Amino acid sequence: MPRDPGIEQAFREELAARLPMERVSERPMFGGLCFMLDGNMVGGASDRGAMLRVGRAAEAEALALPGVAPMIHGGRAKPDYVRIGRERFGEAAARRRLMDMAVACVSALPPKEAT
Repeated sequence: MPRDPGIEQAFREELAARLPMERVSERPMFGGLCFMLDGNMVGGASDRGAMLRVGRAAEAEALALPGVAPMIHGGRAKPDYVRIGRERFGEAAARRRLMDMAVACVSALPPKEAT
């Protein structure tokens, strides 16, 4: 699956605006590029758009945003994660709101050790 450099760069910019980048890593996964905070996945970018780990507490709020849908993996909804298409992710207000939710969720998790 082709990657989307524009979405990947938007992820980098949003994360850099919120976090020290030495805490962020990138890892190719699921045919796209995933962004990790202290070893925990914040979200991922692909040619279809973005997925973000917003957590169960913010999931309903995220799904209420236009263009946001449940993350489906293997035919089943994946709790904690949402998906947004590339066009909506390109809109700064929606992207920032979802990134705020994702960073808040993942920042509350204990760091994972590097493998």
